[in-house]
Amino acid sequence: NVKVWDVNDESPSFRQHSYYASIAENLPLNPPATILQVQADDKDEEEAGAVKYTILSGNDDNSFMLDANSGILYPATSLMGRKGQHKLRVEARDGVGSGPHTDHAEIIIDVIEVNQHRPIFIMPALSNATVEIQESLAVKDYLVLTVKAEDSDNGDNGKISYHLQVSPLTFLG
Repeated sequence: NVKVWDVNDESPSFRQHSYYASIAENLPLNPPATILQVQADDKDEEEAGAVKYTILSGNDDNSFMLDANSGILYPATSLMGRKGQHKLRVEARDGVGSGPHTDHAEIIIDVIEVNQHRPIFIMPALSNATVEIQESLAVKDYLVLTVKAEDSDNGDNGKISYHLQVSPLTFLG
């Protein structure tokens, strides 16, 4: 019997060299939510073709963790307040992670701020304020009331729009 051993002569190759994910900043940590999965193939057999994944750069604040075996990227810490784009450079290495052959890919993650606060009326201060005007003053374009609200969210999440809700008239008599 002759057994031919496969030598480690093939390099791993990422299925794509650029990965992208858009995630909310309140992504759960326990259990950690999957952000995405990188995948590389190696034509070598057995241990020579077994690929391990690592983050090489871009994870300076240790916000992300990459499972070495599966290539699944998770949040490592809370991403609250870390909105914006994060660029990671990752490596696939053959030989169960200690082989001579590698391939590299880039992961771009957009962390999007979530709307955390509801608007609060500051004018009028009471949420159930009643405005009464005399019938003779009810003319076109007559200013009846000014309202103002504030929202502690930033960007589009902090923008406020106002809508008038009309209720049936009730007469006191």
